[in-house]
Amino acid sequence: FVTPGRTHFHPGVAKVWAKWEQNGGDHDMAVEYGVNTMVDGGAAGFSDMTFDTNFSSAAYSVTGSVEAAMIFMTEAASWAAGAITIRSSDTAGTYTDATHLCVAIFGDH
Repeated sequence: FVTPGRTHFHPGVAKVWAKWEQNGGDHDMAVEYGVNTMVDGGAAGFSDMTFDTNFSSAAYSVTGSVEAAMIFMTEAASWAAGAITIRSSDTAGTYTDATHLCVAIFGDH
């Protein structure tokens, strides 16, 4: 039996998750858990996210989704214990803002 107070330590529980919209440089957070900041990454389709609590390393797993006819990606060079850059593009590979994005991140704090 795992108590609710200890559940967040389990590796099968998302430590960070969010749903947001990109609107011309603005990032409107619909709901989030464990996200400290979410800001425009400086180019179309880029979102820079920092975490409330750093992971123990950059060795964590990221999964996400984005609206139809779009692709969800991470910026590999940006993975750090306390932050990551999320990208979205159209199916042709052109980075573009997406109306709805979701992410869940699993790992060890």
